[in-house]
Amino acid sequence: MYDSLLEWKESLQEMAISQSADIESAIKRILLDDVFWDRVTSLRILKSIAAAIAQIEYSDTEDDDESDVEEVDIEVDVDEVQEENIDT
Repeated sequence: MYDSLLEWKESLQEMAISQSADIESAIKRILLDDVFWDRVTSLRILKSIAAAIAQIEYSDTEDDDESDVEEVDIEVDVDEVQEENIDT
């Protein structure tokens, strides 16, 4: 979801600037707000966390013994997240 939103960032901002687009002014301000886009970019880290949680939940349903939950590696490319925050 976050990736899709970021892919459409430029188009959404152009639409917010457009006089012909029927968008509420509050939404236009949000779409043109750099802080909003910085937060969206930083939330991408949640995708990895959500995947790890889903893996843990799946392993819980596969095996009723909660003590057997395997270690889950959360792979987050911190450099990539920081770079994206700088680019936006």
